[in-house]
Amino acid sequence: MQPVKATIRKLIWTIAIAFAALSPTYAQAPQDTISTKVDLTENTSSSIDAEIVNDPPVVERNPIWGMAHRNLGLLTVATGIAAGILNPKIASRGVHEALGYTSAGLAAATLTLGAIAHHDKIGANKNSADNIHAILGILGGSMMVLTPFFAPDEAHQALGTAGTLTMAVAVGWQFFF
Repeated sequence: MQPVKATIRKLIWTIAIAFAALSPTYAQAPQDTISTKVDLTENTSSSIDAEIVNDPPVVERNPIWGMAHRNLGLLTVATGIAAGILNPKIASRGVHEALGYTSAGLAAATLTLGAIAHHDKIGANKNSADNIHAILGILGGSMMVLTPFFAPDEAHQALGTAGTLTMAVAVGWQFFF
């Protein structure tokens, strides 16, 4: 089963590096605008009116990040459920491990894309439905990422089940509220 683990680790690292390379850079946002008005028509003496406008930089959101986050969230829940159903008592241990590592990697990718796509929607002054979705998603995704490290202990099953259910509630919360 070592080749399967090595392949999954390489896949997870490849996905992580790809997301890091594709993530938007907010440091290149337009700087504050300084506009100067000079009015010399009314008075021949040098009457200069200077106005400094400090507008926050405008960063356009790319809808692809949000769609990818949504689809990865659904896929994460689906692979988590499949890993739970196809446990070693029902299917081979290799199938369960592959689904488990895949769901853990997808959970990490979902959390990363959620932070990139929706960082401006969560916070103390923001919509409470988005905050609840974010909190449930972070809890569920974190449990799913930690689950493989507890195998084959009994905490592994409890953590995997709780993580998948919490992630499913987070996804459902976003669709219905």
